[in-house]
Amino acid sequence: MKGPIGLVRSLSIPEYKNVSPLFEWQDADTYLIIDEVLYKGKSGVIH
Repeated sequence: MKGPIGLVRSLSIPEYKNVSPLFEWQDADTYLIIDEVLYKGKSGVIH
């Protein structure tokens, strides 16, 4: 994937873990992705 999600899913951010995708939608080059994540031991989501 292109754009910011490519960096987020690349596993190159220290202390960051992608737990699971919660929602994914794509239409041509447009997408919306919501992932459950852990960063420095704290849970959250990225969209």
